[in-house]
Amino acid sequence: MITISAAYAVFRGLANHSARRSNNNVSLTLQQHHMSESLYSTESPFNVSAFTEEPMSVETHQPKKKRIRRVKQELDYLRRESKKLEDELAQLHTIQANRPAGAISFRPRVTQTEKVTTSREYCAIAPRLRQKPSMWQAIAERQSRERGRVLARNMELRAQLETEYKLGKQLIQLLDRQIYAKALIQEKRHGLLWGHADVFKQQLQQSENTLLEVKRVLQGPPFRDPTACFLDTFIEKNGDKEVFVVQSNATLPFGTQATASALWKVLSTDQIKNYCYHHQIAQKSDTIVAQSFGIRFKENTVDADFRGKYTFSRFTDGDCIVIVWVGACEPIELNGIKCRDIQSQTTGWVQISEQRSEEMKGTLVRSYSRLSVDSGDDEKPQSGALLGLAQFFHDKFMATHYSVLEKSLIEEDWKMNSGWGGSQSV
Repeated sequence: MITISAAYAVFRGLANHSARRSNNNVSLTLQQHHMSESLYSTESPFNVSAFTEEPMSVETHQPKKKRIRRVKQELDYLRRESKKLEDELAQLHTIQANRPAGAISFRPRVTQTEKVTTSREYCAIAPRLRQKPSMWQAIAERQSRERGRVLARNMELRAQLETEYKLGKQLIQLLDRQIYAKALIQEKRHGLLWGHADVFKQQLQQSENTLLEVKRVLQGPPFRDPTACFLDTFIEKNGDKEVFVVQSNATLPFGTQATASALWKVLSTDQIKNYCYHHQIAQKSDTIVAQSFGIRFKENTVDADFRGKYTFSRFTDGDCIVIVWVGACEPIELNGIKCRDIQSQTTGWVQISEQRSEEMKGTLVRSYSRLSVDSGDDEKPQSGALLGLAQFFHDKFMATHYSVLEKSLIEEDWKMNSGWGGSQSV
């Protein structure tokens, strides 16, 4: 800024000196001589002799008119340069006024790109200085380009992630729809994964073997008093396994045949299909019912998906009627956790006989069932949780079927005694 101000002062002085020369020829010659000495003096900051190829000489023999015209041209040129310097000075003052307090001032690097042009008629003027681009400008441009590239890449990755997320959800839905097909994947143990004929054949054989255990169980302490009435559920230790046991004893005020028919009707019904996403009857007769099912159970905090097969068989053992059931159940999902290599086995029976006690008349109904869970070593926590739900499912079953059984008992008793003109039940 100091250099521009000094140049501006020098050019204004030159302009004033040149104006006074036009009034007096002698003084004009002397002033022109002094001005030339000032321009080419080594002490002047605007010494341009170094930029000229040859020094200018004062032409004293030129006519007066040519000299005046040349001076006027120089004045016009100096005035234009002075106007440019005034504009730059005003711009610098504006920048200085708008700069915040305490800001650090950096003087930009400049380079000289224009060549000095001289002539015999004009004074040599130093070329204008062109400002070089700042180092920080290049850094800012590079960072801006990098930021744009990163943002574009980020948008591309977001779009790709969204597409993959939608694809993953579709795959999960397709897998969930194949719940029944998962049973065909070979597991470590057999049972449910065998064909229908093999499973039901095995269950029927187990039902026949269960008849041999009925008398042994009825000789136990709970069943010694035929007039007792109870319904007990508990966990029993059997070696390193836990078994959920249900046993009951009751006397019903109905005939033996009516009670047996009502129980068989309720236990062997196929109405379970109304609650299943898969249901198939493999065999059905007056004494055998074999079914397979797949059911999703949701209530309160329990969300379970089961598939299973069970067989009900009806036998006549002397003057008693015995209904035996054997079932195998495989949990697919339990409270959002996929189950694998877990299987539960259920075996139970209900014996229906005439009450021979003198204190009570009616039909003696005694039942017993066992539920065990088999699993691999890695599935012990899930098998324990499944066994813990056994009591919940038992209570749910009793609450649902109690009224159905009561209604069926009344209907069967009515059928048995309608020919006598009325019911003989108490």
